Amino acid sequence: DKRRGLYKAINKNGIIIDCSVPGGQTRSDKIAQEAFIKEMMRNILAKAEKTVDGNAYLAMYEMTGFDLRTFVNNLEKLISFVGDREKITIEDVRNVLKRTKSDPIYELTNAISERNIEDTLFFLNSLFSSEFHYLQIFTAITNQIRKLLIVKEFVESPYGREWHAGVQYNKFRSAIMPAIQDYDSILLKQLENWESIISKNETSNKKKKGKSKKNKLNTDLLIAKNPNNPYPVFQMFSKSERFTKEELLDSIEYMSKADLRLKSTGQNPKLVMEDAIFHICRKSMGQGLGDK
Repeated sequence: DKRRGLYKAINKNGIIIDCSVPGGQTRSDKIAQEAFIKEMMRNILAKAEKTVDGNAYLAMYEMTGFDLRTFVNNLEKLISFVGDREKITIEDVRNVLKRTKSDPIYELTNAISERNIEDTLFFLNSLFSSEFHYLQIFTAITNQIRKLLIVKEFVESPYGREWHAGVQYNKFRSAIMPAIQDYDSILLKQLENWESIISKNETSNKKKKGKSKKNKLNTDLLIAKNPNNPYPVFQMFSKSERFTKEELLDSIEYMSKADLRLKSTGQNPKLVMEDAIFHICRKSMGQGLGDK
């Protein structure tokens, strides 16, 4: 910030090198932006010992535009997706990435899963600025914590014995996804039984009038709602390693208390959610991701 005293002092007594990237729409601005993105991409690929097909790069850039945060996040997804394969192709981009003038709710829940307070608060502020209803945001955060907890339950079950931190995507797809589908199948049968019991209880105290309408089964508790697309499931498992089961249970309880505050105290919804985010994403200094 050129208005700050520190900037003025350095400018007076030394040399300032402007490393900012122009954010405009002129031709020269766009050239500078793309050059910066390419340099960042080269550095990340070199560390991962990967290369990227020219068409794959163009597709990535067309999807995200000059959004460094999203571009880097997408590149890291692709590196994880290709596993031991050296080259990232346009087919990989089409399989893994979605056009990002992106889903801001997804960006928020993704940042929470990574326990990244700075990014989570950034996307929370963006959602409020875009006039998203606070209950929609709150529900998305709660559902994300529930999904991470469900993954933990799977890992602790006999079905999850093949999973451990650092599992490569190819092994996950071939060895763990079938177990997830079996686990989901059993869970689905339990949900159907519960739904049947609830429906019987609801209709036992009143006369039936014609055909009773069957309630749509809630499948939000399933780990892999779309088994044909295993990569998002793999990502969810990887992110779950950032939490212990106890932390997730604590986060669910905290969100329940936050829900009560939203409904009964009239507190500012944004402040309530910021407080919840700090609680969920906090990490103790000098300890691991899963430790308190």
